[in-house]
Amino acid sequence: ALASPSVISYGLLDGKLAAHGVVPDEFFDILRNHVVSVTADNFRSALMSCEIQDESCNDLFTDIADLKKNGSITVEDLYALRRLANTYIGEEGTLWKMYEIPDHEQLLFHNVSSNEKIMEDCL
Repeated sequence: ALASPSVISYGLLDGKLAAHGVVPDEFFDILRNHVVSVTADNFRSALMSCEIQDESCNDLFTDIADLKKNGSITVEDLYALRRLANTYIGEEGTLWKMYEIPDHEQLLFHNVSSNEKIMEDCL
């Protein structure tokens, strides 16, 4: 789960929501009020309701939905990804996320808003 593209992509989504002043619960409520199973179109529509029109979010949905391997997810799946991302990628609502690269014994710090990346060696 730590290196899962779904968890990493949820962490990126969280950062993008934070950059636009949107709390994940607001986003989840929009989805929950309209759908049972979240598809790319529902996801994009919910983001637009939050005034987020970022093309990179299309790729985020693809990676997040890869969790189920069927092109859709549920709001409950998003909550599960939220818990994992908060534990392993970075605190909710922060623009900086952290990824561990065990093979190279490095940490990558990534500013989701500016796309700035800082690599540090682990000891």
